Amino acid sequence: MIFDFTESYWNVRISRPQQSYSVLRNIFCVAASRGKNHVIFVKSEEAMLSEKTLSTFVETNQKFKDTGISEMFDFKYKEDVEVCFSKLKLKKLETLDPSPIDIKSTDGLIDLSPCIGIYQEAVFFENYDIDADIQLRIALNPELKGLYTGEERRSPLDQKILFLVSLETRQIRYRKQVAAPFVNGEHRERITARLKTRLHTDEKAQVECRLRFYGQEGGEPLFSANGFADAVKGDTVYELKFVSELRHEHFLQCAVYMAALDLPKGILWNTRDNTAYEIEIPDRAAFLDAVTRTVTKGMIKKYHDHRAVQEMPWDVKNEPHTGKAEEYESGAEKKEKPGKKRKFWFQFWK
Repeated sequence: MIFDFTESYWNVRISRPQQSYSVLRNIFCVAASRGKNHVIFVKSEEAMLSEKTLSTFVETNQKFKDTGISEMFDFKYKEDVEVCFSKLKLKKLETLDPSPIDIKSTDGLIDLSPCIGIYQEAVFFENYDIDADIQLRIALNPELKGLYTGEERRSPLDQKILFLVSLETRQIRYRKQVAAPFVNGEHRERITARLKTRLHTDEKAQVECRLRFYGQEGGEPLFSANGFADAVKGDTVYELKFVSELRHEHFLQCAVYMAALDLPKGILWNTRDNTAYEIEIPDRAAFLDAVTRTVTKGMIKKYHDHRAVQEMPWDVKNEPHTGKAEEYESGAEKKEKPGKKRKFWFQFWK
């Protein structure tokens, strides 16, 4: 049974930087030819992928594009991802309550785990701003700007979460087919109680991070990986998930936030089953070299660290994307004026 065998999904995949036409064509062909007796193509509102499109050669996109840290390891070579993972030092943390929080994680065939992951941050942290997450997604994908209408801006939290996940996955089904609310009051209380075992509601949440990637020492940046760390407590980055099981990409996401903020420790916490791991990066340079090779598919072999010399494209001092922990601490302590909406670097960028 084949989903997303559509013109639009093909275009999303083939337009990605360093995407080989022949590799992608083979992926789609394999998907369409694995049935022993029948292959069912699930139709959607979008046009199905045509044989003409599938057979038309497309030059590899050699341009780099700014990416979100949460998705920077998607559609990369698995062996490269594993090399990155091998650069981490992990320690499983003991937990007093390993019982799972059994929230219904699907609506029909739609995976709700990314929605629940965002939901737990939104209802727990006092400083969380879902509009900032939406604006970051649009900043990275300007073609989506028209979707964020006045009606979407005024919608309740659950609808905004579904809208955000729809932008992240490019799946309209989250906006049109998922029933809200998708978390009830009892489960909300259980999530909140579990988060309180390690964190406070007033922690530094939604901390801005950026890593710039350069083609050569002293050159211009080719692209950036941008995102928000879920929380920072002391010298530790917290990355929260609500998934059936943790994947290596989740560990790497937390590690990239650590590297971007130049903080020594991270905790990856799957609140669904209360599994948590402490993460360290023994050799930051080696890790970032491996990350660079992975996200560029080998086009760039080494990470060139320009933190000390990069110029700020906006008039803001002590932003966390410099990667200097001491600057991050001083900048994060600034008080906001009452009633003043939080501003994020991507609102000024470009």
